[in-house]
Formats: sequence, C-alpha cells, structure tokens
Amino acid sequence: MAFRDIFAIDVRSLASVRIGFGLILLYDLGVRLPDLETHYSDLGMLTREARREMANIFGTVWQMSPYMLSGAAWFQGLLMAVSALAALAVTLGFYTRSALAVSWFLFIGLQARHPMVLQNCDVLLRCGLFWMMFLPISAIWSLDARNPPPKRVLSFASAAFLLQLMIMYYYTSVLKVDPQWTREGSAIYYALHLDHFTRPFGYWLAEQKPLIRVMTFMTWITEYVLPFLLLSPAWNGVFRILVISAMWGLHIGIMLCMDVGYFSLLCMVYWLAFLPSGVWGRVHRRPFVEDVRTLPQTWQKWVVVGLLFFIFATNQKRLWQPSYMQVFPDWLDAVGRVTGLDQHWNMFSPGVDPYGSWIIVEGTLADGSRVDLWHGGPADEAKPASVNDMYPSVPWRRIMVTLFEQREEQHRRGVLDYFTRKWSAEHEQQVIAARIRQIRTPTPPFDGSPAQALAEEKILVKWPE
Repeated sequence: MAFRDIFAIDVRSLASVRIGFGLILLYDLGVRLPDLETHYSDLGMLTREARREMANIFGTVWQMSPYMLSGAAWFQGLLMAVSALAALAVTLGFYTRSALAVSWFLFIGLQARHPMVLQNCDVLLRCGLFWMMFLPISAIWSLDARNPPPKRVLSFASAAFLLQLMIMYYYTSVLKVDPQWTREGSAIYYALHLDHFTRPFGYWLAEQKPLIRVMTFMTWITEYVLPFLLLSPAWNGVFRILVISAMWGLHIGIMLCMDVGYFSLLCMVYWLAFLPSGVWGRVHRRPFVEDVRTLPQTWQKWVVVGLLFFIFATNQKRLWQPSYMQVFPDWLDAVGRVTGLDQHWNMFSPGVDPYGSWIIVEGTLADGSRVDLWHGGPADEAKPASVNDMYPSVPWRRIMVTLFEQREEQHRRGVLDYFTRKWSAEHEQQVIAARIRQIRTPTPPFDGSPAQALAEEKILVKWPE
C-alpha cells in the first residue's frame, strides 16, 4: 500500500510531462540550430578529430553519436531535423514509444558531439527521457491513445522516474558543505556575482543581504529536506502539493535572477509527474477503468532496478570527487555513459567562487594593433556592463565558460582557432597572434569587510605558443 501511494503516477501527470519534455526538446533544437555550423561541424570550434582526442566528459561517449559520422553542416542539420520530427511526435503522442527512443538517442548523440555545450538541464533531460521509455506515457492525451486508461500506473520504472528528480535535489544539497551555505548564508550572494548568468534583478537582489541570507538557508533546506516528504505514506497527496509549490517557487525565483537556460523550466515540468490525482480530478473529469494498474513485471523490471541501484551508487561514490570522475571499472562505467544516466549534481557546490569574471578573445594584427576577435573593434579590457549579454545564446555561454571550468586543450585551441580563422576570412589584415584571457575580479565580501584579493588575469590559451 505504501509503495503504491508513493510511487504510482497519474496518467495525466505523465502525459503533461511527456508534452512538456517534447516542447523543451523542440525549444532546445531551436536554440542550437542558428550555430549548427559553428558548434557541430568540422568548420567550427570542435572538429571530429579533436572530439575523438577529448575525454568523454559529462557522461558522454562520442562513439555513440551519429553526429560523428560526418563533419558537414548539412548532415548535422539533417539529424536535427529528424530530432525535431521525433520531438514533435513525442509531444503529440504519435508512435510515442518509437519517437521517444529516437529523441533520446539523438539527444545524447548531440551531447556527445560537443560536450562543452552541456549544462545540468541537458543531463536531467536525458535521464528523464530514458526512464520514460519504460512508462505508458501515451495512455492519455495522445494520438496513440485507444483504450480507456487506468487512473494511475505503478512499476519500478515509475519509482525510478520519480526518484531521479529527488536524487538530483538531494545530492546537490549534500554537496553544499561550504560555510557559505551552512553558516554564513552568503552562497546566493556570491552566485549572483558570478556575472555570466546574472540578470539585472539578480544584481539588485544580491544587495538585499538580510533577505539573501534567509534565501540561502531556505534553498539549502528545501533541496535537502523536502524531497523526503514525498516518501511519506501518510498525507502523501498533501505533501506532494506542498513540495511542488515550494519547488516551483524556487525555480521561478532562479529564472528571475539568473539565466540558466531551460533548467528551471525543465524542473517545473518534471515536478508535474508528482501531481496527485485529486488535483486532476478538479480540472479533468473522466471515467477510468481502474484506480491503479501495476504494470507487468517482465525483464524490464530487472533492468530498471539494476540501473536505479547504479545511479544511487554513482552519486554516492562521486561525493567529494572531481566532477564526473570515473568511479567504476571501465565495463561498469560504460553503463552510465551508454544509457545517458551518468550524472553528478555539483551545482554551486561545495561553495561558490567569490569572483566575477569575463572572457576576452584578443588578436594582434600585423601593424601591432590589438582587436577583439569575438565582438569586433579594438580590444577592451573594461568589464562589460552586462557580462550575460555578451553571449548570443546559452550554448555560446557554456562554450566560453567551460574554457576556464574545464582544462581541455582541444576545446581551448579549437575556440581560438575558430575566432582567428573567422577574423582572417572577413578582414584584409591577418591575425599574427591570438590569445583567450579570463579577467577575474573579487566579489566584495558578504560581511562588508574590505576585499583582500586583487583582480587577476589568466591566459587560457595562446597562439603561437
């Protein structure tokens, strides 16, 4: 009885998540499409040869990517078109199971082609898509729906689908051990001064320090404690509504303050899976053939159970380890990379870097003048009025931010080579030297004391060496 109450999912909740995931897939493809040649072809920042030499980071495996079959932009566009059709079919519920499998495979293939574009929302979405393949997501509100459905479905797959979201929140909270989170209440203050993500409202909010302190502690407690309320067999429906409301409030706040791509929207859609039947009964009344249907216990049960233990073990063994560090033998590590379930939820943990920063892509011409190879015009070391506005899109931001977050020489040299080639192709004067610099400025201490650190510069890559 307790297992049923905790892990059964209303078919209307499942359908809502299916539609939401499909629309997010379409949105994501729309964001990536304008930079298809720059980010995914051999004429861009990361050639296939360079990708093969790069480590399989962020849980990706380039050997599985169909995008590695050709470096031509038209081929990448063709695969994206197939992805869009599959995502549309998932949204409409048309040949849903097959469309979902295609969407999942092409989505992890796109991630494997250029892992430096990835962020945590991409990891969560690929995990969610995988678990959904074991669930009857087209039982209602789909073109595939034929027979009257049960109100709720129950299986180990429904448990895994719900637990995946809870695991993300729990492990990101466990990793937040810095005094910024646990004692000072300053973590959100420093996060809003990272510059690369921050919106104007975020800068204003960062100066409301008493409020920031409360918000920091509440965020940490919300991530750590609230998911456990969902495991209560008593008052489970009430707790679900409480937790969903709190999490939606958290993510709306994040969206107002920071540009984190579709992460908050994805989480809000995913939380719809927890909506109890009582909520749907107020807005969608229809007869169901039964209250709860336990899905057949076939070989899939053992696959799901095994993989569920695998992701628990992965997250547990990666506590306090470097991001996406291999923690299993090669044969077992491959399980997470092939399924796309490899994960590490180190978001703003253990603490937040007390520095803001920005990137300068600088070239030297034959006459000795220095130019901005990225935005054009003379090279300018002054901090931009809005660092977030420097980036044309979220994928662009991830590419530039990972230049200093990840020490991947193939990535750094590929980005510098791209900007150098692009400038030389568009201007008469050729570039004779180039470099990418990160300028870091210390964030004023949260307690109001004078800043002890000084601004610093890092040369991330240069040519010639």
